[in-house]
Order: sequence, then structure tokens, then C-alpha cells
Amino acid sequence: MKATIAALLLSTALGSQEPLRSSIQPGDYIPSEFHPLNLTGKFAGKKHCLVCENGVGPVVLIFARELSEPLVQLMMQLDAATARNREREMGSFAIFLDTRAELQKQLTQTAEKSGLKHLTLSVEKSPGPADYKVAQDAEITVLLYREFVVKANHAFKKGQLTDQAIKTILADLPKIGVGPEGDIIPADAKVEKVATGCRFTEGPAADADGNLFFTDSPRNKIMVLRPGDKLETWDEKSQDANGMRFDVKGRLIACCGEDGARAVIRYEKDGKRTILADRFKDKRLTAPNDLCIDRQGRIWFTDPCYGRKPKDAQERFAVYRIDATKDGEPIVNQLTRVIDDVDTPNGICISPDDKILYVADNAARKDGPHTLIAYDVLADGSCKRKAVLHDFGTARGIDGMVLDTKGNIYATAESGAKTGVYIFSPAGKQLGFLRTPETATNCTFGGKDLKTLFITAGTSVYRVRLNAVGYLPYPKVAGQ
Repeated sequence: MKATIAALLLSTALGSQEPLRSSIQPGDYIPSEFHPLNLTGKFAGKKHCLVCENGVGPVVLIFARELSEPLVQLMMQLDAATARNREREMGSFAIFLDTRAELQKQLTQTAEKSGLKHLTLSVEKSPGPADYKVAQDAEITVLLYREFVVKANHAFKKGQLTDQAIKTILADLPKIGVGPEGDIIPADAKVEKVATGCRFTEGPAADADGNLFFTDSPRNKIMVLRPGDKLETWDEKSQDANGMRFDVKGRLIACCGEDGARAVIRYEKDGKRTILADRFKDKRLTAPNDLCIDRQGRIWFTDPCYGRKPKDAQERFAVYRIDATKDGEPIVNQLTRVIDDVDTPNGICISPDDKILYVADNAARKDGPHTLIAYDVLADGSCKRKAVLHDFGTARGIDGMVLDTKGNIYATAESGAKTGVYIFSPAGKQLGFLRTPETATNCTFGGKDLKTLFITAGTSVYRVRLNAVGYLPYPKVAGQ
């Protein structure tokens, strides 16, 4: 069969004064034999396009005659969208209707310089208008489709691919399932490094003054990133602090592990420390790891161990709750073990209405559970397992988590090329993904509007602006 997909997609444009359009329109069906992956072996086996091999996944297809700066900008945006969409199940292709070796070299250099990793570039021999039926004078044609059904198309003459035109194309991405409407991750989102030089970052917690506190546990320190990205040591002896949160009164609360206090502690405004919990039923806690705080001021925390388990530790890894007085003050060592049907509880957060507790069961071994579990919080404060929302299989599971005001879950997980922040709906549907250059360990929201997500990863801290508002006991923003 000599026909090509381009022969079906592109046709003569309307009058020269009208916007260019290809003859194929939203709602039209594209037969599977004309899918790009079936047209050339160049696309076969591309890991980031596996779901597209049968036409199910969202596909963005670009036909272009030349490589221009605006086109490079469009390709970078689509590359980023591909990277974050449902673990890279979106396919992005740019097919250049030219065979010049010079163009091939230019594409390779552009891909390297721009950091393109997920958009597939191809140079194809053009048989001419008789077969390709390229829109009259069209320099670039962009087609969006899913499950072989066209959802949107765009065609541009030379010079028409403006910044506004690119925004229009990106605005059509939800039509092919790339994020919900009002996408959490902006099209131009950039994960940027703001601090580095630590040994292992964890436990990010932001205050109302724009400071970000986080732990560097191997060095037994709590660090603070000041406004203007100035990094300082805040506590030289953190007692193996790990996960941290601010309570409603702006006091920093930290979980301290097996090489330190083995307790949940609170930093008072005068700098003194208060032990909120270090034992359960007259036996020491094992290694408090992470925590969250509900609207009543109660503290929920996980107590696993990833190092050498102390001899006097609890008999099992579990999740506990520190009860509070009527005015929201935690009652020292008044603990309830609320969950013990997990292997290795790690990250934890509670829904904005206090009705669902989310727990990451993240075993250190490959054959253990690596799941995100939802529990109903009953009226008496007990917890009932509701559902496993996500299973990472044998891969590294979730470490730290945080929620936004809509109850969506931002969970750090995985390793290597798949490490980053996985965004889930309260029902467990994956809404997005943010790749981090280093292994992601935890995250929190900060900034005056709580729309900046801070991510601890490896030896560094990263941040990214999102279209979501964080849900935290403190600080609050208007309307919370």
C-alpha cells in the first residue's frame, strides 16, 4: 500500500484569506494501518509510545516543511506534556517532509540542545502534493487524536505559528485526555533546582514567611531555604528528623527515626523541643517516619524502620494517632494504634474533610507491597481499609505525600527514569506526573498562594508552579 497517513490527513486549504485547515475534521476516524507506528519502523518499540501502538493513547502528530524557532518551542511544550502524561503514555511525533541530510543533522542537534526526550522526530521522503496533499502553502500541520478519532487539527502558513497559536494547540490537549480541564500541571511547567549539596533531603515543610524547612538526615540536620533561595542550617542536631509538618499554630513538628530520638517532637516558638510521642503501651516507638495533622489537631504518623530495628522497638510496624484536647493541643503520649495491617507504612496524609486517611505501604524489598491505600476514618477515630488506589508492583513505592484543596494526592515514588511526583485523584486515577532529575523523596506546597510544589530529591530540592492550591494545616491562604 503506497498511501501514507499524510495523504489522509492533509488536503487543499480554503481561500488564502481563510485560516488553513486540513480536510480531516474532529470526529473523523483514522484506520489503524495509517497509524505512524505502523508506517515506519523508526517508531517501533519506543517505550514512551507503547500505548499508542494500538491507537488507544493520546497522539499529537506534526507535519512540517522546515524547522523554525516557533516550531522548536511547540515541540518542547509537547515533549513536556508527553513526559508528564500518565507515565508517558502519550505519543508525540514530528514528521518533516524533507530528506536533506542537513535537516536530519539539524534535528539531532536541536533535540540534544533542547533536551527533547519523548517527542519522536522523523524525516520522511515527500512524494509531492499529489500523494501528501499538503494544505496550500501550509508550513506546519498539527493533528490531535485518540483511539483513532480526530479531536482537533491546526494548520499554519509560514509565520503564523505565533505564541498565541501555540497556546491554542496546547489548550486542545485536554480533548485527547492529556490532563483534565484546568490541567494541574501548566503546559510551561518547569521543575527547577533551588538547593543542593546535601546528602539526602527529606521532610519539606513551608511556613507563612516563605521559608522552606527540610531535613538532611545523614548529617543530622534541618535546613532552611530562605526567600531568595539562600540555604542555611536551622538545627545542627535534629535527632534524625525525617518527615515534618507545621501545625495550625505554626510550630514545626518532626518525626525522628531509629538513629535519633525515635519520637514525634515539636519545636516551640522559643526554640525548645517538646516530645509529643515516644512510646506506646510503655514500649518505645520504632522509628517515626512521616506525619499529617487533621482539623482537630490530632497527629497521625507512621512508625516503620528502614535501618537496623532497635531491640526495644514495637513488635510491628504501624500507624498511630496522637489525640488532642478540645482546643487542638496534642496530648503527650496519648496514642492509639489505628492501622496495623500494612507491611511498611511510610507517607501519610488525610483528606480535607478528615474522612479518608491515605497511607503508603512501601516495603524496602522488591517482593513486598508498594501500594497507596485509602482508609475510611470512622466516627470513633478508628480506620477501616477502603481500597488499594495504586500498586507500583516491584518498583519503589511511595515515600512522602501531600494533598491539594481538591483532595488530589501528590506522591513521590519510583526510581531512575520514572522517579518524580505522581498525582492521583482521591479515587486513585493518575492525573499527572512530574519527573525529577534525582530520586524523589517527599513534597509539600508553599509560597504565598500555596501553588508552588517543593520536592526533595536525592541531594537537592526542586520546585515547580502548579495550577493547584496545597491543603495544609498551616499556612493557609484566603478562602481556606
